[in-house]
Amino acid sequence: MPRVNTKDWQPEYDDLWPKPEDEWLLRAALSSQPDFAEHFLMWRNEAGYANYDEIDYTTCRILPMVLKQFLSAGRDDPWLPKMKALHRYHWVTTKSKQKHLVKLIDAFDQAGIPTLVLKGNALIAGKYFDDAGERPLHDLDVLIRPDDEPAAAERLRSMNWTDLGDGPHAEFHARVWQAEDGVQLDLHRKLLPPPYAYIGLDALLPSSRKECLSGMEVRVPDATHLLMHCVVHGRLCWGSVKHPFLWVADAMRILQRSPDEIDWKRLKSDAQRFSILFDVRESLGYLRSRFDAPIPSDWLNELTEIPISRKEMLPFFRWTNGHEIHSLLELKDFMYADFLCHQQMHNQTPTTPRFIRYACQRFHRLATSDAGRRRIGFLGTKLRYEGLLASIRRPDYFQSAIDS
Repeated sequence: MPRVNTKDWQPEYDDLWPKPEDEWLLRAALSSQPDFAEHFLMWRNEAGYANYDEIDYTTCRILPMVLKQFLSAGRDDPWLPKMKALHRYHWVTTKSKQKHLVKLIDAFDQAGIPTLVLKGNALIAGKYFDDAGERPLHDLDVLIRPDDEPAAAERLRSMNWTDLGDGPHAEFHARVWQAEDGVQLDLHRKLLPPPYAYIGLDALLPSSRKECLSGMEVRVPDATHLLMHCVVHGRLCWGSVKHPFLWVADAMRILQRSPDEIDWKRLKSDAQRFSILFDVRESLGYLRSRFDAPIPSDWLNELTEIPISRKEMLPFFRWTNGHEIHSLLELKDFMYADFLCHQQMHNQTPTTPRFIRYACQRFHRLATSDAGRRRIGFLGTKLRYEGLLASIRRPDYFQSAIDS
């Protein structure tokens, strides 16, 4: 891995990062220089957006930031009226969702359930965005302790929220609930989905801080953990869509507005402790090289000297590249990582009999669900066409990650 003390440094696996035309839009939204309007025009030319009506969903979530740039600079643009309408729409929908959130937090507080507000609402509460319209929300995200979930579920049902059922990782990541008006809540038991290591509420609560959101005091992660969550979870959430760049706007706002609040030493130690060093290193290296983010180059260089195992890299590729399971060994790695998360969450010691029992339960769920049957069918096809010996070979891009 090259060192990152020059702007020529590039993260590996270029196909996992925002496209060049997306970077023009991000510069228009994030630049502190008066040339933001030129960046915006360059984006429209490079991306081929002649008319506002042609833009996609992901772009709609960045344009409110571009609007603020034009308004602050007193500049005009043909798209300005529609961007103002878009900002107003996002403001109304975000405020509506926040009303649900503050009611939920109040109900959880009354039940003695500690909570941590995550993602978009945490960024808005932390004043990383100027108003609710500048940072649109997809849903609500709240982190609780696994042991508190039954009590939280009881409170949600009493408020007419509907449990949407088990998702692929609902048992130890997040369970989705829906209000009567369609607003959705991700009730997290852990910060990151499997096969990432278990990061629970107790790991983040000591350094968290209180912020005001829609007139109510809520707890949010501090700037260091917000940045950590953004560059890992933010990337994987959008890795399968056409424009995986929303995480860049969130991370850059944290770095631009609270550079002195980032505890780089703690970020490094937490990244190592939670086995997400590769994700943190690659994402922050990209931000420094492409957007001149205020990240210490010496700190990034220290990270490049730390050996990273293949297993630690596995979640990064699984979630950012849409990588399917191509081998029996990968299947074992993913399932064992899930098993470790499950054992950590329930304070149990991992043993071989428990792993076998857990694997049988997972295979049973896969075999009895439509999504699971599709996954099993894909793996079966892979084995039939390539043979057992070929299927257990590692994908080429993992070869360089094996520790020497």
